Formats: sequence, C-alpha cells, structure tokens
Amino acid sequence: ELLGNFHENPNIFVVGDEKQAIFRFQGASLENFLFFKEKYKKAKLINLKSNYRSTQKILDAADSLIENNKEKIPAKLKAETKEKGEKIKVRVFLNKEEEVEFIAEKIKEEIKKGILPEEIGVIFRENKDAEVIADTLERKGIIFSIESDTDIFQNKEIQKIITLLKAVEEIGNDEKIIQALHLDFLKIKQLDIFKLLEAREKNRTAIIKIISNRNKMAEAEIEETEKIYHFFTKLTEWKKESYNYGPVTVLEKIIKDSGFTEKVLSLSNYFEIFEKVSVLFKEAKRMAAIRKEYSLTDFVNHLELLKEEGIRLKGKEIKREGIVRLMTAHKAKGLEFDIVFIIGATDGHFGNKRIIEAFSLPNELSFRAEKAEKNEDERRLFYMAITRARKKVFITYAEYSEEGKEQAPSQFIEEIKKELKEEKREEKKEREFYFLKKTEEKIEEAEKIFLKEKFLRKGLSVTALNNYLECPWKFFYESLLKLPKIKMRQASFGTAVHASLSGFFNKKRKGEKANDKFILKEFERALFKEGLREEDFKLSLEKGKKILPAFYNNYKDIWNFNTKNEVRIKGDFFNGKIILNGMIDKIEFITPTSQKIDVTDYKTGKPKSRNEIEGKTKTSRGEYKRQLVFYKILLQALPQKFILDKAILDFVEPTDGGKFRKEYFEISEKETEDLKKEIERVWEEILNFSFWNERCQDKKCKYCRLREIR
Repeated sequence: ELLGNFHENPNIFVVGDEKQAIFRFQGASLENFLFFKEKYKKAKLINLKSNYRSTQKILDAADSLIENNKEKIPAKLKAETKEKGEKIKVRVFLNKEEEVEFIAEKIKEEIKKGILPEEIGVIFRENKDAEVIADTLERKGIIFSIESDTDIFQNKEIQKIITLLKAVEEIGNDEKIIQALHLDFLKIKQLDIFKLLEAREKNRTAIIKIISNRNKMAEAEIEETEKIYHFFTKLTEWKKESYNYGPVTVLEKIIKDSGFTEKVLSLSNYFEIFEKVSVLFKEAKRMAAIRKEYSLTDFVNHLELLKEEGIRLKGKEIKREGIVRLMTAHKAKGLEFDIVFIIGATDGHFGNKRIIEAFSLPNELSFRAEKAEKNEDERRLFYMAITRARKKVFITYAEYSEEGKEQAPSQFIEEIKKELKEEKREEKKEREFYFLKKTEEKIEEAEKIFLKEKFLRKGLSVTALNNYLECPWKFFYESLLKLPKIKMRQASFGTAVHASLSGFFNKKRKGEKANDKFILKEFERALFKEGLREEDFKLSLEKGKKILPAFYNNYKDIWNFNTKNEVRIKGDFFNGKIILNGMIDKIEFITPTSQKIDVTDYKTGKPKSRNEIEGKTKTSRGEYKRQLVFYKILLQALPQKFILDKAILDFVEPTDGGKFRKEYFEISEKETEDLKKEIERVWEEILNFSFWNERCQDKKCKYCRLREIR
C-alpha cells in the first residue's frame, strides 16, 4: 500500500487462498483480502475454481462447512479428477482408547489394500494429541513420524537419557540412582529395586554403598547382583569421564554403553528417536563451543533450565518414505495425502476454543480479530484439514474424555451437509478387549509377596491414604517403598516446629517453667538435626524467630497444659482386617477427670480457608479434614475410651494481617463411617494390586512417569 499509493491505480498483483488464512498470529488473515478489495475497488478478482487434488465429494463437504463463515470470498471448487469419491466418514467412539484403536486398525487395513504409508496423514489440533495415537501405532507395529512442533523433552526415550545423565552427574544422590535403576533398557528386575530400597531403609545407608558391594546386595537377597554391580561400575566410569571430557563425549559413551541404542532399535519409530538424540548432541556441542571448560554438570543444569522455562529443543524434519505421518492441523498446510484422519474432533478442541488473553494488543497489531466471529479461523483450519485429502477423509471423536467427562462433537461436523457425510457409532469389538489386555503388565508372584509383607508391616497412615487417593503410584513410591528424596526446606521447618511445640507442652505438663525462649531453643536444636544447607538453615531459623514468639504470646494465657504430645498409635481395625497407624500432635484433656478430649494438629504454611480444608475448592482434595476424621478412627485403638469433642487445626503461621487462626471441627458419625468405607476400599485395592495398571489424572505426575519408564 505504501509503495504503490503514489498511483491512483497501482500495478499490484496479489495471490492467496482466503479459505486457508489460518496463521493470524503471523499476520495472515482474511481481513487482508477484504482490505485489499476495499482499498483498490477497480482490482479484478480472479477465482481459481479447478482443484487437482481432491474428489468432488470432499470439496463439496469442505465448501458446505466454510459457507458458515460470515467473512468470505464466494468461490466453488470443481474437482478435475474423474474419481467419484466417497462421503466424509464421521466415526463416534465411547472413549479415546477405542478411537485410536480404530484408527490404528484402519491404517493397517488401508496399507494392506495397497495404500502407501506416506500417503496416510493423521491430523490433530494440538501437539499433546500425538501421544496417545503414537503409543497405539507403536504397539501395532505401524511405522510413523510425528511432524508437529513437539520438542525433544516430551519424548519418553529422551527423558530416560536425561534421567541417566542426572544419575551420573549426582552419583551420590539416592533419588537419582533409584530413578535410573527403573530405566527399562538397563533390564534390572523390579523386585531387586524394591529390595534395594528395603535395605536402604533398614540399614540407613546410601544406595551407592549397597550397589557397590556384592556382599551387601547378597544380604539384601538381591537376585541379579552382577547386573546391578555392572551398572554401578558403568556409573562410576561415566562419572570419571565427566571430569576429563566434555558433555558430548560422555553423552555418546552413555548412549553406546547403557543398552539405550539396542532398546531404541527395537522400536518401530527408531529413526525419529535417533533424530531427537541428534538434537540433544547438537545442543551439547553448541554449549561446549561457547565455553571451553563446559562440563556434564553444566549441560544437565542447562537442560533443566530449558525445561523449567518451557524453551523447546527442536530438530529438522526429514521426510521419509514408508511411514505414516502425524501432525497438527497447522503443520499440515500445503501437504496432501490419499487418506486423512482428523482425530479428536470435539467441541472446545476443534472450534469454540477457550481463549485466554494475558494482555491486549494495540489496534494496529490486532488484525481486527475482535470483529470476526471467534470460530471463523478455527473453521478455516478444519476446512484446510479436510482438503488435505485426495480420496478419503475420516473424522473421529470420543464421547468421553480421558478424565471421564462427557464431550460434544465439534460444531464443524454438524455444519457439513448431511448428504456429504456418513456418520456411524463404532461399537466396541472383541479385538479391542484383546488390545486392552495386551497392554496390561502383570505383577510377578515374588513381587506380590514382598510388597504385601512390607505393606502389612507398615499398615496404612493418613499420609499414605492421602497419597493413594491423589495417585496410587505416589503411595507406592513415597509411602510404601520410601523412595529417597531430598527433604525440602519447608518440610524441615515443619518438623522442627512440631518438635519444639511438643517439647514445650511436655515441659509445661510436668509443671516446669518454659516460655518462648525455650520454644526457640528447642526449634533451633531440632532444625540443626535436619542437616539443611547453611543458607536454608539461616532462612528457616530467621522465620522461626519471627513467628514462634508471636504464636506463644498469642496463646500463652489460654493454653491448657493437661496434654499428651506426639501420641503414636498403631492397631488392628475392622475386626483385625486392617492395620492403621499415625501420630497425633496433641491430645488435650478438657477436664482432669473427664474422658472428653480435643485433638490438635499443627500446620505450618499459610492458613487455609475452611472450604480448602474440607476439599470444597477446585485446588483442594480435603486432605486436612480427612486427617482429622482419620484421627477419630485411630483413637479407637487406645485402651482409654476417649470421647472426641473437637478436632482442631492449629496454624502456627499468621495470616497476612498478622492474626493466628484455629479451625474447630466436630467429626460426625457419617464422616467417620464414610472414611471407614474409603479405607476398606483402598486397603483392598492395595492388597489385590488392582492399581497396578492404573495411572492418575495428572499428566505431569512424576510418580506415573517413573512407573512408565519401566
């Protein structure tokens, strides 16, 4: 416009496809076409009507969809192919598993008929949609490539390599070594890992000291001692090399010697994984070239930082023959296939997307998007996806999400004229039962016996129960196996606060003198035992000195010192069927002679609202309230027949306004009975290992990820 506006009718020729203007965020929008028409009224519009790709039925279906856009340049496409073509095939499924199973089998069927794999395109809306279909194609032995913008950090095999790099870099860190031992390509028995964790807990020693000593492993009754010892020697060898060589050399050595290469070569999409490994190598080379003394530690920290900040590492795409191609709708622009599968076509996913605007763009940068219907760009995207196909289009969706929520079909499916589409609900078939059974991993009998004995020894605490309800694998690794982990500063602070208040109330119960100075002295002593880093110790001590005297002064005149503190309870419940255990911070006797008591649990951290405590908000699960109800059940194991009056959550830290809060609860019989039923259910599920093939709903869950790398 600026270059040509000297002339009344400048000599400008513009080419574009307004129906495929899908990159608004890059400035490509239909408004540009409409603006041009308005600006240069004498410009001649030449509509190209011949299409040399798709059948007429596909083109008519796509046109019937795009007709629903208000802003458009009318033009009907005519197919130059003589092939009659088929209607758009809309397939409906109960859930995602059935949807991807159908797609995988249909792809196999089409390849068997003679369609080349590279002539099949699977199109989805977002990068994350690739995972489920990729897993299914992998199980079916269908070779594929994902051509969307997924970065290497999202690939499971790359995650495994990074897990091993972290174990080498922090060779003395029990948590990192145990995570590495879980890696499937090391082929270490699961039961041996369980026994290692048992030996660590029993002997209170580091994992590295056990795996470096054949005798200690024999004492722990580990079967494949040589395999684990070999891993230890490799670990120390790689660590030694990390002191003498750069990260590229060490990375190459680890990939070569660990068994990773052999594992990847056994997968149907091995070339795709090796391309991602190549990206990892290039990044290591790039960083090492910047700084001469660049080490493995630097590289691991760099990868962690990239991941934390959401910075992607992506490689060049190499097109190959003989593979099915998976991609996002945006990525599919300009491509064509004999057969196209548009998957996950649900409302809110394709169309009616929720838009979160963090900030507003100035008018001159907004491309007047606010004037257009929200769905117009989405409809163009769907149009473009349909017109990638030469011969056949399958549009699929599931009626229920992976979380079990009901889903509606995309409105774009409804907008395609009835006579141009063939809708069908696919019923679950026998073959799919086989598929589901095949993916399950059976637990070995020896593992069952070992884990059952360990669970029965420990019993079920309220923390273990809460962990299980959040994620069965969080319970498994954190509560049952006691997976080693670095204690966070906040947790150490809480432990020290509990110890100081327990010491204070014990002293006062005996009639001895104690005040805020005594509490602080006990706190500092307990905090020192936590073994924090100097900086964390100073921060925690400073915080304790700030809040504990204020907490003492707030309650010193009203405290009842007729108490029992840190009362540990373990016993048989439900007619001896279930073992429960726990520790109550404080039992307070209301009168010297009465059996009526109040139970107090101290909480560090900012005070929670009553709704949060009871699990009535979106971000809470009711763990705090469940804990108080659990205590009421626990009290039944004590020989004294206590009558619980109130259960109290005592927040040691003040609100932002400087006030201290306590929340009082009267635990009803219904709440108690409901929790008893929950405990019975969980106990049964754990003993029967019915959670073995389950995963929680959190896709970022580190415990489920650890389970997956086996």
